[in-house]
Amino acid sequence: MQQRRVEGAMDMAEREYFGPRRIAAKAPAAEEKPVIRPAASPAVRPQTETVRGQQAKTVHRPQTGAMDRQQADAARGQRDMATSPAPAGKRPGPEGSNPSPYAFGTIPENISLRVRGHAKGNHAIRWVKKSRSYVEMASMYGLMRITPVAPDIIRVSFVKGVTEKIAATGWMAKAEEAFSWSARESKSVVEIAAGEITVRVDKRSGAVSFWNRENQLLLAENAAEPRVIGEEGSWIFFDWDKKERIKAKGMLDTDFLDVTLNARYISFGGKKHRMPLVLSNRGYGIAAAAKNTVLLCDIKTYGQYLYAEGERQLDYYFICGEKPENIITRYKGL
Repeated sequence: MQQRRVEGAMDMAEREYFGPRRIAAKAPAAEEKPVIRPAASPAVRPQTETVRGQQAKTVHRPQTGAMDRQQADAARGQRDMATSPAPAGKRPGPEGSNPSPYAFGTIPENISLRVRGHAKGNHAIRWVKKSRSYVEMASMYGLMRITPVAPDIIRVSFVKGVTEKIAATGWMAKAEEAFSWSARESKSVVEIAAGEITVRVDKRSGAVSFWNRENQLLLAENAAEPRVIGEEGSWIFFDWDKKERIKAKGMLDTDFLDVTLNARYISFGGKKHRMPLVLSNRGYGIAAAAKNTVLLCDIKTYGQYLYAEGERQLDYYFICGEKPENIITRYKGL
């Protein structure tokens, strides 16, 4: 019974997030003599709402729909400043240096390659919500957001738990220039088309796959278990082909480390913060939006994955490009 109550609370939280809020029934109040009070200002009149979860509580919210135009514009401006990326060329990015003790290209110990024991999550898509900037999908395991950043760049973000929120990183959060993209949903797939890239999310497994303009598959997450977020960090599992050549970009544009069928630390410990970048000979790159140790493993015995230590939000950018120099140029713009 307790398990059913917990699952019911989760289901109601999802419904509130992706749909209209519940109207809580109130017990009839005892008859009282009317009391005449001064009318409250519309801008500060509280709105009482009952939130059901494991414990019931009352939340008082300002009735923003009754705010005057000046107050609403000010609140909207503060909210946009908190979530919008900085102008091109002026983005501050993460400050300081990467605290990882591992230099770029360091070989990890075998014990570090084993994914920690964990319960397998249910990634089947239950809800889909589209906004002007992104598409969100919820599963029992967590919340995923697909953000078209440019016709050739897609950001994939994921947090564990549907009530959690996608946090901003030091890199580009959404498109800085308007462009056309579309999203559609069928019984089995959610598809986002952004020009050069088409993203398909399998609703049964929650795995993401990336396709080019010619409808050729470039990369897919592992359908058996696409991602894990644990106490130590986050793992994103990919299905790299054994014939695919994978290289990690070093400090210089001409510095590439071959990590095919291998495992390496690809973050820059002790250096200024920058996203680790992996390039494939299939015409794409993956930039991991992580600020600590990042490990790439392409050994099937341990699993094919990118691991970000200490990250409670899984976040990466998929960049499509025919040549490595094109991908690097787009990567620098993030």
